Amino acid sequence: MVSRFREHRANHGAANLTLINGNRWIPLDIQSTNNPYSGNWVVSRGYLKGTGQGSLGAGNITVADGARFEVSYDIQSPGALTLQGSNSVMVLHQDCQFSAVTVAGTTLAPGTYSYDELTAQFPGSFANDGSGSLTVPATIPIPNDPAEVATNDVSGASSISDPTVGIV
Repeated sequence: MVSRFREHRANHGAANLTLINGNRWIPLDIQSTNNPYSGNWVVSRGYLKGTGQGSLGAGNITVADGARFEVSYDIQSPGALTLQGSNSVMVLHQDCQFSAVTVAGTTLAPGTYSYDELTAQFPGSFANDGSGSLTVPATIPIPNDPAEVATNDVSGASSISDPTVGIV
């Protein structure tokens, strides 16, 4: 039996939605598409699965030790993914991107990590027979003042000196 959650979460605040379904093998399956929920998912116990495209919204996802998490679409989230313990398991079979990823206390540097690389480094944190990847994008600082860009070396070889040049 699979639990299903089809309702959109209308909460646009920073609240947490905590999952404690008690079963690590039967997921709470979030199937709604383009969910506007922007709060955080906290999987304290059980199994959270996002099936619908955009079903998990835009918040952080935290998976406690002993819980499972799966996403069935190529998620590109502005939120962070945290697998808290060495027994927090992600069922990885998609190409997933999060603003930050921490696995068992280790924060991943920006880059793309294949399923094979992740299971080699964190053997208890990714389910068997997986595929796909996790990507942590590099952050690019954006100055508050466009004039600051006009006086900085942006190419490594030359500078833009015209203060009327901006970033579009």
